[in-house]
Amino acid sequence: MVMVSLVLVSHSRPLAEAALTLVRAMTGGEVPIAVAAGTGENRAELGTDAVEISQAIQSVADGDGVVVLMDMGSAVLSTEMALDFLDEPTRAKVRLCAAPFVEGAVAGGVAAKIGGSPAEVLHEAALALTQKSEHLAPLTVCEPQAVTVSAGTLDQMKSARVTVPNPAGLHARPVARLIQEAAKFQSKIQIRNVTNGKGAVSIRSMTGIVALETLRGHEIELLAEGADADAALESLRAAIVSGLGDELQSTKKADDDRAAASVSAEEGKPIGVCKGVVIGSVYYPQAVTFELPTARAVNADHELGLLQAALEKTLALLRAQAEEVGRSMGREHGEIFDAQSLVLSDPALMEQAGRYIRRDRRQAAPAWWLTVEEAIKTYQSLGDTNLRQRAEDLKDVARLVLAQLGVSVPDELTIPKSGIMVVNELTPGQAAVLDKDKVLGVICLEDGRTSHASILLRSRGIPAIVQARHFTPSLSALALPAVLAMDGDTGELWLNPNMKELKKIHERQLRWTEQVALERRDSARPAVTLDGRGFSICANVGNVEDAESAAENGADGIGLLRTEFMFLNRDTAPSEEEQVGALRAILQPMAGKPAIIRTLDAGGDKELPYLHMPREANPYLGVRAIRLCLRNRALFQQQLRAILRVGAEFDVRVMFPMIAALQELQAAKAELTRAHESLSAGGTPHKWPLPTGMMVEVPAAAIVSHYFVPEVDFVSIGTNDLTQYTLAADRGNPQLQELLSKELNPAVLAQINRVVLSCQGKIPVSVCGEAASNPESAAVFLGLGVSELSMGGRSIPAMKHWVRGRSLSVMEAEARKLMQSRLPYMGR
Repeated sequence: MVMVSLVLVSHSRPLAEAALTLVRAMTGGEVPIAVAAGTGENRAELGTDAVEISQAIQSVADGDGVVVLMDMGSAVLSTEMALDFLDEPTRAKVRLCAAPFVEGAVAGGVAAKIGGSPAEVLHEAALALTQKSEHLAPLTVCEPQAVTVSAGTLDQMKSARVTVPNPAGLHARPVARLIQEAAKFQSKIQIRNVTNGKGAVSIRSMTGIVALETLRGHEIELLAEGADADAALESLRAAIVSGLGDELQSTKKADDDRAAASVSAEEGKPIGVCKGVVIGSVYYPQAVTFELPTARAVNADHELGLLQAALEKTLALLRAQAEEVGRSMGREHGEIFDAQSLVLSDPALMEQAGRYIRRDRRQAAPAWWLTVEEAIKTYQSLGDTNLRQRAEDLKDVARLVLAQLGVSVPDELTIPKSGIMVVNELTPGQAAVLDKDKVLGVICLEDGRTSHASILLRSRGIPAIVQARHFTPSLSALALPAVLAMDGDTGELWLNPNMKELKKIHERQLRWTEQVALERRDSARPAVTLDGRGFSICANVGNVEDAESAAENGADGIGLLRTEFMFLNRDTAPSEEEQVGALRAILQPMAGKPAIIRTLDAGGDKELPYLHMPREANPYLGVRAIRLCLRNRALFQQQLRAILRVGAEFDVRVMFPMIAALQELQAAKAELTRAHESLSAGGTPHKWPLPTGMMVEVPAAAIVSHYFVPEVDFVSIGTNDLTQYTLAADRGNPQLQELLSKELNPAVLAQINRVVLSCQGKIPVSVCGEAASNPESAAVFLGLGVSELSMGGRSIPAMKHWVRGRSLSVMEAEARKLMQSRLPYMGR
């Protein structure tokens, strides 16, 4: 007998399988039932997968119809998306059931077994709660129908309104934070722009939210339906008020900045985004072109699987790029690529691509690109310049996905020799890898001051001008060869300047060059206070470019050499020889200055696939850094041997991260001794003894720091992790930025003070967190007794100049005053 089939969709695999067992106990094995539940490896994580749901439906679609029961919230959304992956005949057989998951499955299964039609199965499932409701009616405080899943309408959903404070409105990065915050809740959440009347759209859709064109001062409405709707609204509202990670400006400054950019654009004036006066030949990089397959898809399920796999691989690449850029340019720049990765989680894009694959029988690559082109047109049609600039971000991510699908897509812009690059637009990925030796400057005909590419160009110090499309004559198709001069500060351009113009430009270039040279010359001078106390101002580095920048900016040494770059983004661990070569390349530019090499700090958000690290509920509090190394001693030995070997050529020290217990430090030192003994046995040149230090970045180490002092030659305080672990506050959480961005928290300050007191007169203490480059925090550190500050290379000249203008005695007095006001019980 042909029957109606059931599909059970749940966030939990065990729950769905338990429900299946219950249904089978009531119906036997005749009714076709499929399960789609959980996500991740072995479906062990909570969540739902639209592709798995569509496959489950197809597996039981041969009967009279398919009734789908869903447990809650996003299971409904995922199932609705799954319908778009089905061909029309199959889709017509499917009915979504709003009945309670367990009772509905049992009642529906019984109805299906006795030959009920799809409508009858739906009806019986919907009545499944009646017996329980009637029995408990005297005890309930709500109507029985209130427990059923309802699709809901906007006017029935709970809501909250909030005014957007972000200077640039809801652009990519705050939208990414908003989506991440919303993902913590199960409720169905919508967002609409009350001011311009756009929306509502799903809060899961990055494209949809950006299309709302939400500017500073706009009022938005959040709408939620679900068990945790109140908590979701409260949390999201607080996150928006806090700025979602953006630095909030005063109303007047935000208006002035927006007005200035608007006037420049309206008047057709190019906008300078990074200082520098340069003259060079004009070059147009080769256009990025690619060919997409035109043959029709043979198997839609196969194409959907290919697309899903490509999205997952691209997501991993973007996370790795965010990590690398965050290390070399600063965390806020790494977040650009974090925001890009949210595009890949936009259900609207996957849904539309699925339609092209199912309905039009397109292969994955053309279906994806067609979907992206439509989304790009949506961005480009928006009225706000900042939002239109996000089209390049989407295009950048989309090309990465195409590459994972086997399409040959050039990923870098190149020019044959040094000159000025003229492009229509620049993607963040391209800006991050431009060859600074060849690219003297960049002129973007489009883009804007706040585009992600502009932000990265400023960070890398490449002179740049945007919005140059209105320059006369047009720069879009010059007759080559041509010479161009540009001032990245004022936005001025000169095409094929005459001798009189060249003279003025050279004079301006000379003044700028002299200013840069003066700053660099001063940066090489020691940082000595007005009362004669000298301090070391060192650099945090993670690659050769960082080291070169450190040397150019007068770093007194490397205060923190991150070694993770050698271990990440690869399938196998680096060999000892690879590590020696990589460390030599980084240390070479420092010309013999001291360097502190931190051993591997992996784990947390830095996974090493070749170690097969088990999944942890909270990896930041799990097996990371020194704990990981002590559990993988062969890997640890290779790194320690490499560090000892480069010590024979360079002035290096070794530092162990995330030390929380004395036993960890002693075990790490024992491993270092073992590496020395093995090198000695083989007659390999190396440095011994090697100065050894530790990071103080967990409260356990700070509180009893006096126990560690006899074991080490120096201590470095990592204020980033020390702050977040002390305050139990994730640095990436948008709702906690106010707590984390305030002046030194008393609890953190107390621990830094304790560490300094433990070390004073015995071993040197340095600070290598982000706070080290902040003059206000630096004054406290130096006043307490810290002897070295380590920061990004570009911050060094300004910090050295600042130190030279201060008196240590004044900083000490200010530090004492601060300690007495914030921690009167401690004193000094």
